[in-house]
Amino acid sequence: MLDTRARAGELVVQRIGHLSGDGRSMDVLRRPQHGTDTPPRRRTIPLPPLSRAALDRWPPIRAELTESLKGSAKALWVSLAHDHAGTPHSDGSSTRRRQGMPLQQRGLIRS
Repeated sequence: MLDTRARAGELVVQRIGHLSGDGRSMDVLRRPQHGTDTPPRRRTIPLPPLSRAALDRWPPIRAELTESLKGSAKALWVSLAHDHAGTPHSDGSSTRRRQGMPLQQRGLIRS
């Protein structure tokens, strides 16, 4: 993720198709900050060898994490473990989210 220099909001919208077939590059949709009217632009980022090696290992792990989910799991970055969703309830408990769910911007920043 760091090698792409993408911001968290740009990473959480990535899908499996943003990786090149050979794993040597990744497409990032760069979105301007501060509410400008400049349209987003797609950049293809070449990945260094260490990132390519890590991404070679990610698809099988990601597939295992998402196999029990219903529907299509297209998000590239998913959670590794159960976590909570949203604001805690008044009794202190919180809704649990399953592993394999798409990462949200705040969770990505936190991790």
